[in-house]
Amino acid sequence: MQFRTEVNVEKSIFQFNNQAKVLTIGSCFADVIGDFLIENKIDCLSNPFGTVFNPLSLINLLDLAMFKKEVNEDLFVEREGTWYNYDFHSDFYADSKDKLKRILKIKIDEVNKFLTNTDFLILTLGTSIVYELKPTLIIVNNCHKIAANHFEKRLLSFDEINEKMKHFFINFHTIYPNIKVIVSISPVRHLKETLVLNSVSKSILRTVSYSLLSNYIEYFPAFEIMNDDLRDYRFYKDDLLHPTQFAEKYIINQFQEAYIDEALKKQIFEWQKIRLSLNHVSQNEHSLAHKKHLKGVLTKLKEFTSKADVSKEIEETETKIASF
Repeated sequence: MQFRTEVNVEKSIFQFNNQAKVLTIGSCFADVIGDFLIENKIDCLSNPFGTVFNPLSLINLLDLAMFKKEVNEDLFVEREGTWYNYDFHSDFYADSKDKLKRILKIKIDEVNKFLTNTDFLILTLGTSIVYELKPTLIIVNNCHKIAANHFEKRLLSFDEINEKMKHFFINFHTIYPNIKVIVSISPVRHLKETLVLNSVSKSILRTVSYSLLSNYIEYFPAFEIMNDDLRDYRFYKDDLLHPTQFAEKYIINQFQEAYIDEALKKQIFEWQKIRLSLNHVSQNEHSLAHKKHLKGVLTKLKEFTSKADVSKEIEETETKIASF
C-alpha cells in the first residue's frame, strides 16, 4: 500500500557543474537554496536584496540591477530616525537618506556585476498579494512597519503578473542570452492573508509560472513537493507555516537530483565528508591525536583546492595547528 503521493522531478537539461555561477532571489526559500549551494562551494549570490515576496517587486529589483538604475527617490522613508526604501528589505537602512542611497547603489552594482557571468537565475515567488503606497499606488516590497493606513492591499491578477514578467524576461534574455532561469513557488504558507486567500495567491503564481516556461525557463515544483508529497503537519515547524529542516532537506535533495550533474554530486559528497572532519569535536583539543587529525584535514583541504575555493578553511585549520 502507498501512503503518500510522491512528486517525481525529472532530470533537467539545465545542469550545474562545479564552475556554475548562480543568483537566487525571492522569498525565504531562495535563501534555503542559496545556503545549500554556498555550503557546497558552488559560486552563488544568495538573495542579495533580502526577502522579496511578490513577483513585481522581484522583477523591479532585477531591472534596477540589469540597467544600474537609480533608486526611486519617492520611495525613501524615515521612521524613528532611521531611513529605509520601500523597494528594499528592512536589512537595508541607514541614519541618513544619502548614506542609504550609497548602500543601495553598492548592492545594485554588485548584483549587476554578478549577472554578467551568471549561469543560472533561481526565482522563488511567494505571494500575489501586494501593498500599494497611497496616494501613488506604487507597489512596495516592504512596508517597514509604517502605519497600515498608508497602504492599500490588493491581489495581483494573472494578466498583470504574466504580462509584466513576460516583458521583463524578453529584455532579460536579450541582455543575458546564456542565463538559464529556474522559477519556483515558495512552499511557505501566508496565513496572515487567510488560508483561502493564500490558495488563490499561490494558484495565480503557479499559473504564471506555467505560462513563462520556455527553452530557457524551467519550473521546479517545491510547492507541490511540500503540499502533495509532504502533506503532513509533522513536516511543518511549530508555526505551521514554514517547512521543517527535514522537509527543506528533502526538497533540496529533489533539487539536487534534477539540477546537479554527476561530477558535481561526487564533489559535494567528497566535500561533505571533509566538512564532517572540520566540524569534529575532540574530547581534548590540545592532544597530539587532535593535532594529527587536523593535519589530515589540512591535507584533504589542499587536495580539494583544485575543485573549489577552500582558502578560508585552510587558513583556519593552519591557525589551529600552529596553536599547539
